[in-house]
Amino acid sequence: MEGDAMAFMTLLSDSGYMAVIKVLEVVIAIMLLAQFKKELAYILVAPIIVNIMLFDFFIMGMPGMGVVLFAIDAFLIYAHRDKYMSIIS
Repeated sequence: MEGDAMAFMTLLSDSGYMAVIKVLEVVIAIMLLAQFKKELAYILVAPIIVNIMLFDFFIMGMPGMGVVLFAIDAFLIYAHRDKYMSIIS
């Protein structure tokens, strides 16, 4: 990683933003591994995945792992859509 991507990641690290994101990722991973409210975990990880995907597109200039993660999360949310019906109705 170099150039704009490195500058952006340095900014995120120096501000403490990445520390918060990493803690959230660990908490969500524990939720998924423990099968504790996994449908909630799918929703909580979605904004993180969208940020990864946008980083890939706009800063790295090419699609990367964010697209794969987005597809997997979207599929899992769709597969459990019956659990989310009370939210959107």
